[in-house]
Amino acid sequence: MGVIKNVEFNILYRGYENQMEMMTCEACDSVYVFSEDAVITMREKGQFIVKPMPGSRNLTLPVKCITGSDTTDLWGERYYIKSLPQPNIYLGGIEVGVDFNHVKEVNLFGQTRFSVRYDETVPLTGIKFRAIEWSIKVDKTTFTSEGAKLTDDFRNAFVEARKGTKVYFDYVTIITPDGLARKIKLDQTYIKKEKRNAEYEFDTEQQKWLTPERCG
Repeated sequence: MGVIKNVEFNILYRGYENQMEMMTCEACDSVYVFSEDAVITMREKGQFIVKPMPGSRNLTLPVKCITGSDTTDLWGERYYIKSLPQPNIYLGGIEVGVDFNHVKEVNLFGQTRFSVRYDETVPLTGIKFRAIEWSIKVDKTTFTSEGAKLTDDFRNAFVEARKGTKVYFDYVTIITPDGLARKIKLDQTYIKKEKRNAEYEFDTEQQKWLTPERCG
């Protein structure tokens, strides 16, 4: 039996149910994995979940073989424990990392809530984040809310703002899968392009804002 591993990139994520697989030994009656630094849940044959305990920086997963009354160490894997990568923040379907000044104002204005997720560059599945607070400043007035949805007072201020007004997207606070709150700085300034457009209306059936030419 031989095992190949990369000791520099063995990583488990804190607060995440890391999905694992192992090869079993046909000569063993049973094979098991254990660790005092993680909660391990067996799923199907050869598949299990490892969730590191809070505060752990690294851990070793020993694999043991039981044959009759004998227990033999097969091998052990050592892992570094890291925080989950920072997710991307989206305003509706628009990634906050994109310069909002390159987005059509009607599209930016039509978004109704923040969302939080990974893009295709992070190969982790089943991870759910939740936005619980945001802060946006329109000219000299700061708007905040407990939740992901944009508020009517912010929308009204955006509508009433004159051309050239600075709209500063400050931060979004999220809840990570391990239950911790993390404030993510947005640091995004949008310069209002359109003239005062208080005639915008919100379509409750379509749940989106209509441009002036489509109102009435």
